[in-house]
Amino acid sequence: NKATTTANKKQTTKSQVSDVSIGSLGDSYDSFFGSGIKEFIPSKKQSTLDAYKDLASGFDLDDKFPASKSVSLATLGIAYLYSSNKDQKDGYRAELYQLASGHLKSLPSDIKDDTFSQSTQSPKDTVAIFDKYKDTTLSSSMEKTITSSGLANEVTTNLKLNNVNDLVKYKVVVMNFDTGSSGQKKFASEHYMFGADPTMWVESVGGDAYILFAKNYATDFIADANGDTRHKVIHEFIHAQSPFLLGDLGHSIEERRAELFSGDLSSYYDAKQMFIYTEVFSGISMNDMLEAAPTSPADFYMGIYSKFGVKTANDIIGNTPVAYLSDPSYAVSQTQALIDSMDGLTAGAIDIGQKDKPAMEARMKTRTDKLFKVFKTKDKVIRDFDNNVSGGYGLHLAAQTMKDYINSHY
Repeated sequence: NKATTTANKKQTTKSQVSDVSIGSLGDSYDSFFGSGIKEFIPSKKQSTLDAYKDLASGFDLDDKFPASKSVSLATLGIAYLYSSNKDQKDGYRAELYQLASGHLKSLPSDIKDDTFSQSTQSPKDTVAIFDKYKDTTLSSSMEKTITSSGLANEVTTNLKLNNVNDLVKYKVVVMNFDTGSSGQKKFASEHYMFGADPTMWVESVGGDAYILFAKNYATDFIADANGDTRHKVIHEFIHAQSPFLLGDLGHSIEERRAELFSGDLSSYYDAKQMFIYTEVFSGISMNDMLEAAPTSPADFYMGIYSKFGVKTANDIIGNTPVAYLSDPSYAVSQTQALIDSMDGLTAGAIDIGQKDKPAMEARMKTRTDKLFKVFKTKDKVIRDFDNNVSGGYGLHLAAQTMKDYINSHY
């Protein structure tokens, strides 16, 4: 949760990397190597920790960072890569900033981020703002509709939980304003929201998951709980359940997870295509990994680091859906340049596939045959890669690799 004004921002040049955090990361490094992260060899440990200290210089971090096993893994992954790529410090530092931004007490002097703040609001104050804009009657009606429509039960089944009581506790708040209204703009001036005029969104406040709805969107769902809005509401409920975000990284993964377990009926086409072509080229299915552990970020991230290797896993984590990039911050732009967007992770997947080229080409054939069933002709399949896969989605290398295969085999 972020809420501030530009005037509240502070900047710092102090280094707050404690010996305690370094020791903890050192222990994690050893543990990860023992658990299958083959690149974390003992001889690279000290250079990785030194690289972290260098990257984190000037980061005034709270004592909760890194807050989880997954964040520790990503932190060490960034530092490990930087240790042998010192000429790319700005990119790796920006990525570490995205990972740690929720634990920074102030904005580092070299990072530009108009939306940054360590919230000046306590959880109590944030909830007070929610209450100020809450439509109590509609909130109650929304809660009843969620129960009576079986939506919570559907989320439970989709995530392979035993019963509804296993869901992370959530609170439903319907706002007293419509999407894009002056009321929403007034709310946004008091409480920062990522993105422009969202219809519904999820926030964690004081350990509680809040699912918030604009009034018009909630009204539509209440009127027809089995209509077009149902899968979108389920999508948001998935976000409230053990999200796979790592600070401000992992958005493509989290959006793919929310889509995978809400019917694959909504947006984030680029994230879906990223998962498809990563599997086509490498033979490693991240969808299967999500299916196996839909509420366990640690298992998923350990899986991609051990299967793809540190570089490609880091590219996957750093990747951000195009919907998030309409007005990217300095840190987001630097990170996307560092990982070469979708093309970086695609190159890593192809490198893995090249180890068994016949198997990779068999997967490419299966994918091509599926597209031929839809589009019928070679020209239309090629056009789909040009228009829908490449285009503005950043999947240029995936599209070109598939086109080259099709042109030489069909």
